[in-house]
Amino acid sequence: MRAASPRPRGLTLIELMLAIGLLGVMLALGAPSLFDYIRVQRLKSVNAQLGTDVQFARGQAVAHGLRSFVLFPAAGTPVACYTIYELRPGADASKLYCDCTRGPGLACPNAVAIELRTVVLPADGGVRFQLPAGDRGFGFDPLTGGLLTHSLDLLPQPLNAFVLDTLLDTERYLRTTVGRAGRPSACASRPALGASPC
Repeated sequence: MRAASPRPRGLTLIELMLAIGLLGVMLALGAPSLFDYIRVQRLKSVNAQLGTDVQFARGQAVAHGLRSFVLFPAAGTPVACYTIYELRPGADASKLYCDCTRGPGLACPNAVAIELRTVVLPADGGVRFQLPAGDRGFGFDPLTGGLLTHSLDLLPQPLNAFVLDTLLDTERYLRTTVGRAGRPSACASRPALGASPC
């Protein structure tokens, strides 16, 4: 008598196609939420970096005894970069010396402005900054660390607060408020963004 040969093990073509179809449906359902989750995390990361950079600019002003500024390229429309710089003693504070659209290391070609840091957001990241109309940025007083108007003013004046949004879209944004003492705080348009509501 012959022993029966074992039946071959494996998947049939129909079983394999069903498994691939189910995997495709699961990916189609999960991919948009995963993509959105990544975008929200990018929003949080950019806003956290902005808060850290504001504190850095304030610390540099006090440490070096020079006025430091955070400058954005344009107001009223979403922008994707900013430059932190210091003005050398005697520099004309009514002039714009830096432009973050030139890129890191090239933003401040004039010798009277010392580029400390330039941040350029990725073009495909979807995250942008929204400034109040007419504003380009703000500065810090080297003696007190307090908030100053931007250098476009002939003599920078103390400023009560500066508010700007890090936004993903019109409904999802994190608002950063730099108070009179120069300290940033954040709030969120939605509780799911991880900060206190605005």
